[in-house]
Amino acid sequence: MKIIKYSKIAVLFLTLASLASCSNDDQVGESQLDYNQPIKTALDNWIGVNYLTPYNINVQYKWNQNTVDN
Repeated sequence: MKIIKYSKIAVLFLTLASLASCSNDDQVGESQLDYNQPIKTALDNWIGVNYLTPYNINVQYKWNQNTVDN
């Protein structure tokens, strides 16, 4: 009988603890990522004409922190 009593108390305690842990969630804020397209320079146009169009390849010559492993 003591086992049943203690298990009911434990279940009640765990239920209350799980309900209390979700009571105050912060709202998701604005994104920190920059999705704006950079302005193309003369070098960008030259690479596009001489490499991207004729050979159908992609060249990444500017740093992009999203393409490397953290």
